[in-house]
Amino acid sequence: MCSRYSFSDNLDELVRVLRVETIPLERRYNVAPLSSGPVVVQRPGELPRIELMQWGLVPWWARDASGAAEMSTAPAETVAERAALRSGYHQRRCLVIADGFYQWGGSHEPRQPWRFTLNGGGASLMLLAGIWESWRPLGAPAPLYTYSILTTTANAAVAGVHDRMPVILEEKNWSLWLNPTTPPDTLAALLRPWPHSLTVFPATPRLEDPLFQGKECHEPHLPTRHDHTC
Repeated sequence: MCSRYSFSDNLDELVRVLRVETIPLERRYNVAPLSSGPVVVQRPGELPRIELMQWGLVPWWARDASGAAEMSTAPAETVAERAALRSGYHQRRCLVIADGFYQWGGSHEPRQPWRFTLNGGGASLMLLAGIWESWRPLGAPAPLYTYSILTTTANAAVAGVHDRMPVILEEKNWSLWLNPTTPPDTLAALLRPWPHSLTVFPATPRLEDPLFQGKECHEPHLPTRHDHTC
């Protein structure tokens, strides 16, 4: 699972490795399902490019978009078989641009959000494995482009908070994931827990509000007795 994530406009590493052209991006500290986020796609016969899409997958054959929020993440273990996912997995994979993600943990309410980043923190680029779809509502002038983040079992850094984590792709595998011709066995091998450590710290409870975009989302949070009112 990946409850929320964040992204910055620092795309230097992405440009260096994939040679994509940048698009104007505004840093987002708290990306919630049904909001828009930048993803890297590679259509057949084209070079990789960055596009903005809605986070929350809508299958191309769906009657409506009512289930989009529930499709913001998808388990990697079944992505090749599930009717709503397999077409995207085999034909429309994407890299979700992030610099960290959040998970909520604990058995008592309100649960504590935690922030996870690559070691080094800051705006270090973290690319997540995703799939995307094009869905056109009846009578709509243009399609709606949506995406889902694939998840896997938690590594040691995440397991103390949650049993799932997003699939983070190593730099050497970015092109493999995007390439429409990558063999299925090779793709399946990429869908594993992050093999390295992560930086983790408690985050502000204000993340519960999907509209909150304060930079304090990226800062360690010391709980107070007033946190339950946030």
